[in-house]
Amino acid sequence: NYGSDGLQVCTLLTAAILLRTRWAPGARADRGTGAVITVRSALGIGFAQAVAILPGVSRSGSTIAAALWAGVAPARAAEFSFLMAVIVIAGSGVLEARNLDAIPMTPGFVAAFLAALVSGVLAIRLLVWLLRKQRLHHFAPYVAAVGLFTLLWFRCPARGSSGTTASTRRRGSPTSSVPGASRTARPWPRASRAADTGPGA
Repeated sequence: NYGSDGLQVCTLLTAAILLRTRWAPGARADRGTGAVITVRSALGIGFAQAVAILPGVSRSGSTIAAALWAGVAPARAAEFSFLMAVIVIAGSGVLEARNLDAIPMTPGFVAAFLAALVSGVLAIRLLVWLLRKQRLHHFAPYVAAVGLFTLLWFRCPARGSSGTTASTRRRGSPTSSVPGASRTARPWPRASRAADTGPGA
């Protein structure tokens, strides 16, 4: 069970991972090892991809960050990350192929597919450009803002509802309206017992 704040916490974790790439050895073009990806670095990048199973953790962000910390040059890190994604996406496509007949091939669906394709290509080009400019960490404030906003957004209604309940109990609850009823007792015990003796009890 992820909990109510698990997704937002993992989003903040992604922001921290991206921010740390600012000091990664591979983030500097003069210190990156280029095309050299050792077995040790490949295992580390693969472990980062396994961690990205958690919702809210970016797969590309974690794998590229791991590659940069292994000393891989930015452009090569992006290429290796996308190469690893091909395996995952192909496996998912094979598993979902049995549901192709359930997909409605409507004009709206085709338009959405083309929009996703174009936006995905543009996003990848932007990511590679930022990597070459050594600016991957610029994503961190945006991701952190999204994580904090959603964390506060989903927690505020809970505080509001609990405060309303507490104020309602202070002004007068069903328990306090019964003469001689204890404030620590369960509300309406007689109604509860009557419900227990209903049909099927």
